Formats: sequence, C-alpha cells, structure tokens
Amino acid sequence: MRYAQSWQLLCVLLLISPTLLLTGCAQSPVQPVTVIQHPVPGLLTEPTPVPPFTGRTFGDAVEYIPACVAAVQQCNADKASIRSINDTGRTE
Repeated sequence: MRYAQSWQLLCVLLLISPTLLLTGCAQSPVQPVTVIQHPVPGLLTEPTPVPPFTGRTFGDAVEYIPACVAAVQQCNADKASIRSINDTGRTE
C-alpha cells in the first residue's frame, strides 16, 4: 500500500515538472536597444614599433631597457585613450 502511494506521488511530480519548465519559457516582449558606436581613431590602433636591439654586451642591454619602457608607455597611453573613448560612449 505504501509503495503504491509513493509511486502515485512520483508520477504526479513527474507530470508537474515539465509543465513548470515549459511555463518558465514564456516569451517576454523584445525591446530594441540603441547602440551608439564611436569609432576609435586609427592612430590609437596602429602597432607600436619594437625598438631593435643592436647591442652585444650587458651594458648595451641596460641602455636598451629605457627604449622598451618607452614603447610600453606608448601602448598604455593608447589603451587609456581607447578606454576614455569607450567611457564617453557609455555616458551618452
């Protein structure tokens, strides 16, 4: 007797579950989104030239480091400019 009640309860739960899942998929009205695109200037997306290393000693490598740092700083400045363009697009 107890087995029959458990079986009936299981059948009811199995029949209710798909119904609940299907009602969860009801469509909501689609609302259009306006996207404002701000073009990024080509100057900011140009590749940053890598300074060539022509040295042969450790002392030459030490002199090469500031050129590499300058190249990285230029890349960071370009990224900051792109970020500011993106941020102004979000606030409008």
